[in-house]
Amino acid sequence: MSDWILSFIRQHSKLNSLQAFATVLADRLNSDIPHDTRYKYISGFHISGFNELNIPEFWYVRNVKDDRVTLTGSYEPREDFIRRDAPARGYDGHDPSSIECGLVQTYRNGDIRAHVDAWTRIDDAFGRLLEQPEFRKLREVSDYEEWCKFKMEVIAYFYKKFCNISLVARPIDVFSVTP
Repeated sequence: MSDWILSFIRQHSKLNSLQAFATVLADRLNSDIPHDTRYKYISGFHISGFNELNIPEFWYVRNVKDDRVTLTGSYEPREDFIRRDAPARGYDGHDPSSIECGLVQTYRNGDIRAHVDAWTRIDDAFGRLLEQPEFRKLREVSDYEEWCKFKMEVIAYFYKKFCNISLVARPIDVFSVTP
């Protein structure tokens, strides 16, 4: 899959919008992945970036409903930030400056226990240590990326060692999207 997606990105990097990219990705997944496989295994992608108005967009391309259980048998693209979440932050649909800034928007899918329960407890335990004077402070975007990757590596290792069905696994990739 990693080779396939890299090739896909290279071939379609000139598309003029995230919507176009997500739509083409869904179409290609639906044509390249056998029907039986699409009905048997949950999979999907997150696609994020900034549109021509410099507004963040967050797209899902996946073959499962929001309940994270019901397989649909086909990949569908959907955008959640502008459609659902930005209006709650004051976005009027036209003026980028109307979005309330300085807040973090978090999107999660997969095994929510790992992304909520374990994540929060790692913050509680190790985050308190980071507040101590002898520990390096998180200041730059790269520091926060490193912190996120560390937490996911710990969670992935825990799943590998103790979970009968490993829903969180390596490799862990972390990146930031900024204007």
